[in-house]
Amino acid sequence: MQNKVILQGNVGRAPEIWTTQDGREIATFSLATSSSWKDSNGEWQKCTDWHKVTVFRESTVRWIKDILKKGDSVYVEGKLTYQHKTDKAHRARIIPHIVIFGYEGKVEHLRSRNSSTTKLRGDETSPSLTHEGSLCELESPPNKS
Repeated sequence: MQNKVILQGNVGRAPEIWTTQDGREIATFSLATSSSWKDSNGEWQKCTDWHKVTVFRESTVRWIKDILKKGDSVYVEGKLTYQHKTDKAHRARIIPHIVIFGYEGKVEHLRSRNSSTTKLRGDETSPSLTHEGSLCELESPPNKS
């Protein structure tokens, strides 16, 4: 069975680059994906979900470091993994990650924030990279229009 996630969205904040003890660089960034629908009153509603993307592949990390900026539109293919943590209140947390390493997955730059064709989603800002789940609470699943 294959574990593959495909997302297209906007980078929530400038990517962060981390260096491991052995000198390898790792990139992390948040990715916002949105969906919209008409509710039962005919009003447009929008829901934005945030995803944490972690990149271990060296060539992709270098590219992210040089090119990727907050607001850029990207296409991401990666593996869905889960990080198990305990928060400050000693509650167990499971945090989903999209991971790109080795030859699995990719990040493609679709549009730059400064491009005249880029459609940004207002002044939305990214929550902490450890945010879990959806920022929206829906009464019922959205109808795609």
